[in-house]
Amino acid sequence: MPTRSGWGLLIIGMLLVAAGRILGTIELFVSGVIVLAVVTAAVIYVLGQRLRLEVRRRIQPPKVHAGTSSRVDLSLTNRGTRKSPVLTVHDSVSGTHGARLNVAPLRADATARAAYRLPTAKRGVVQVGPLDVEITDPLGLSRTRLVAAGMSELIVYPLVHAVKPLPQNDSIDPYASAARHSSLGRSGEDFHALRRFDQGDELRRVHWPSTARFDELMVRQDEQPSIGRVTVLIDNRRNSMSEATLDLAVTIAGSVAIAAQRQQDLVRVVAVNDHSGRFISSNSEVEGILAFLAVLGHADDTSPLGGLQRAASTDAGGGLILISADPDVADGKGLRTLAAPFASLTTVLIDQTATDPLATPLDLQPAPRRIIVSADTPFPSVWNASMTTSRRSRMGV
Repeated sequence: MPTRSGWGLLIIGMLLVAAGRILGTIELFVSGVIVLAVVTAAVIYVLGQRLRLEVRRRIQPPKVHAGTSSRVDLSLTNRGTRKSPVLTVHDSVSGTHGARLNVAPLRADATARAAYRLPTAKRGVVQVGPLDVEITDPLGLSRTRLVAAGMSELIVYPLVHAVKPLPQNDSIDPYASAARHSSLGRSGEDFHALRRFDQGDELRRVHWPSTARFDELMVRQDEQPSIGRVTVLIDNRRNSMSEATLDLAVTIAGSVAIAAQRQQDLVRVVAVNDHSGRFISSNSEVEGILAFLAVLGHADDTSPLGGLQRAASTDAGGGLILISADPDVADGKGLRTLAAPFASLTTVLIDQTATDPLATPLDLQPAPRRIIVSADTPFPSVWNASMTTSRRSRMGV
């Protein structure tokens, strides 16, 4: 297909041919024919290129936290038998104009390499591709485009701070494993489970009534220690959080969730418009929480507490961390209903000054169970200070 310059010359050539015919001027007619011939030759040159190009794209690393650098490594190899023409490579990148690279002619089996950085300032998913290769003639009068590579993705996790975990006394649910306990009968003791006797087990752990019942040695398995559970709940209602405030709330949620997981607590993150969160414990499952936070958007629920109560109604227990920007939620009576099924409640209230220094500060004072994040008390310093105070109060200091 002709370029803009090619179309311009094509029109000029046609006008010259028409003028030469009408005016009977051979010079104009010949000039027009020459111009048309040049444009036609450029089109034939481009269409005649038999390009065999192998393109490899690698995003390194493919998953990063906001603010961490990530780049795309490209390699282009000429698999044809002839030297390739001058190539223009354009790789689309969502939210930007993409990357445009000029590649000099490549000999057979020669490889050209290039790299460019991806935008990672904001959480989310960055779509990379498709990659187009543009072939032009030496005069730039004609070009054609070929799709040489498909789509790739870069996942930008929210920024995560190293913070102190919720005190374990606040996260342990004393009834978390009650349903799994059984009675030993006349002994009056509780045990966690029964299992078959294995070589090396102590005979004093044999449970003789069950052994007689099942006709094989059964041993008592000691009760498992209580495991901490932490639910991080984000009040992501559209009418209470701006885009910048939601980004900060996501950062807070990811930071406290990872801190809880490092303490070996079971942890989950839920939002007003997502009630399917389950407790996780392994490092591999933490990536699922970060991926969820990377794409979390606003909820259209306008109820101040209804959505939060629905989100907390499944599998309650342990410690609850509520992250909100609505002072009515953080200081309202309905919060008691929300916190009733949990062992403890910690409220993180985001002041608008934390994301907008010109905003009016909230007229709300911190409390033992309430942490206010603002321009003067940024996260994570205010969180760490609160967690240190909580630990000391529980130790009787």
